[in-house]
Amino acid sequence: MPLSESFMTALLEGHLSPLRSFLCLDRTVSPEIRDNTLTVYYRGGRPLELEQTPNGYAASFDPKYELADCDDWCKAWSTRPSELPQSLDSSSEVSKWLDLVPFVKAVMDFWFAKEEV
Repeated sequence: MPLSESFMTALLEGHLSPLRSFLCLDRTVSPEIRDNTLTVYYRGGRPLELEQTPNGYAASFDPKYELADCDDWCKAWSTRPSELPQSLDSSSEVSKWLDLVPFVKAVMDFWFAKEEV
């Protein structure tokens, strides 16, 4: 099932449009749409799942990546994904999520490196 008309409008010209721009420009991520949910994949992992709810847009990050056994040099930023907004109902929440993308990718990269060994 495709995204609802209101979800598409939010992505094309509403408060979610910066997210759409990011998804169009960042070749390391792969957005996929299923059952009125936008799932973003990075290296096979899921940094964002965005689902339309009756009250807005629920955002989730796969918490298993936060469990990465991080070396001392990355401790300062390894907890940053825990700051991700749990909803993307406003431009400020979208901006906050986009600001944290580098930290999310770094934590995921660290997890993948540890898991692939």
